[in-house]
Amino acid sequence: VAIKFKKQSRKIFIMDINTAFHPFDIRGDYPAVVDEQMASLIGQYVRSYLDGEIIIASDNRESSPKLRAALHIGIDLGELPTPLFYYAVCKLKAAGGIMVTASHVYASQNGFKLVHANALPFNEGEILELKNYVSKQH
Repeated sequence: VAIKFKKQSRKIFIMDINTAFHPFDIRGDYPAVVDEQMASLIGQYVRSYLDGEIIIASDNRESSPKLRAALHIGIDLGELPTPLFYYAVCKLKAAGGIMVTASHVYASQNGFKLVHANALPFNEGEILELKNYVSKQH
């Protein structure tokens, strides 16, 4: 499913969510597939889906601070390694969190890892629900 969005500069770009949404995370080329528009939609969904405080953090990729800011939710812990993000979600007894990272893939890509309380990852069905939400928000 390709979705067209209008950017502020009035240029049209296409976000192909089929290439971004994987069974347990979201990732793809930045900004062609994963961008601030997608981050904002993910933030909206997670804010409505989880009940309680949400932790956000990011890795050190160049695009990560922009994507983290576009989430518009939660306690922003800034740049952290992913294991420390998981620890923070547990230690702070958060309802969940979003880590901006594409993990082991190329630096030109970025993405999101979503977790519940106790840093339990969103499952495949929840990621599919999020994908459906994003696809309807065009």
